[in-house]
Amino acid sequence: MATGLVRSAPFHFVVPVVCTLKSGEPMTITISALSDSSLHPGTDEELDVRPILTRSAENAWERTEQLRTDLYHLIERHCLARRFEALVLQSAHYVHPAWVTFESWRPTNEPGITARAAATITITTQPYRRFEAIYKVAWTKHGQQGTIDHIYQFTESEIDRLVTFLSAPPAHSFARWAARRMFAPVQLRQQWYQFWRPRNKVRLVRRDRSLIASLTAVFAGLLLMLMPGFTEVPGPSTFGLSSLTASSSVDLDPLPAEVEPTPVGVESSPPARVSTMRSGTLDASDNRFDNGRTYEIQTITLAAGQSAVITMRSSDFDTHLTVGQFRNQTFVTLAENDDAGGDGTNSRVDFVAPAAGEYVVVFSSYEAGRTGAFTFTLP
Repeated sequence: MATGLVRSAPFHFVVPVVCTLKSGEPMTITISALSDSSLHPGTDEELDVRPILTRSAENAWERTEQLRTDLYHLIERHCLARRFEALVLQSAHYVHPAWVTFESWRPTNEPGITARAAATITITTQPYRRFEAIYKVAWTKHGQQGTIDHIYQFTESEIDRLVTFLSAPPAHSFARWAARRMFAPVQLRQQWYQFWRPRNKVRLVRRDRSLIASLTAVFAGLLLMLMPGFTEVPGPSTFGLSSLTASSSVDLDPLPAEVEPTPVGVESSPPARVSTMRSGTLDASDNRFDNGRTYEIQTITLAAGQSAVITMRSSDFDTHLTVGQFRNQTFVTLAENDDAGGDGTNSRVDFVAPAAGEYVVVFSSYEAGRTGAFTFTLP
């Protein structure tokens, strides 16, 4: 691309728009316009239109466009492998941010009616950082939609999970929650307490030698303080042990008690999780089931055979408890309770995990449209 100085005289510009047909053949539409010279009569001022960053193969934007093209071909291949008929498109050159989108209309149980499933993956370039390309996914599935941001990698496994999610049957009430968990392992840190997620730090342009020397000196001082002999260890007389006589009844070195061995072949079950009391509120902004009941979700991790006591109490509405798991994008109910025996409209579930894993606890109202404060115990 030529760079230099041009004059702001009447100009003629051409905007190419590149589209990709379903068959994969590119189609280019050229839009041309001529400026009105009467808008700037007598203007003869020089303008510098040279780019700030030189466009080359080593530029961060060129690498982002290569990621966009690779992502485009990967999505096409996955859709063909799953026989998921979709229209796949990608952005043209020098479009910021770059994007790849695909749409499909899936048949439903009602004849003659289809449901739209689509996703747009946006790639934002962030030069000089640990992760140079940051992805954002905006999805739509059978009338539900959501957005997942701050994704630092988008490999073949992420594409496989996304296509599996969109090609699945119509979404259930937990579709947004399942979509967020789908990309949770590859998301950047957004809150200060999310220490398990990486941060997109700016790479150092040069090393600060004075900072390295200071840290080395501090580390050497800590090692000297921890070395044996550097600090004086108090003798027995300091603790008053010198006043003990041979006839003293104090045993300074008691023998350890014998521990009965566990019989061979008997497996001990894991200890029960201790529950703690917490509080929550169901209001109009919470999620709702198809029948209008409001609910909130908590997750717990249990070992195989581990038991947990879960309760829910409220004076504002009739409570309802459900414990289950997501299996193949489908929520499976394992235990539920409406009214605990002898405890009015409060709920209680004594749950024993059939296998090690993460379980979902759904706190909801028994009647549609009922909201209010509640307390619950959860391990």
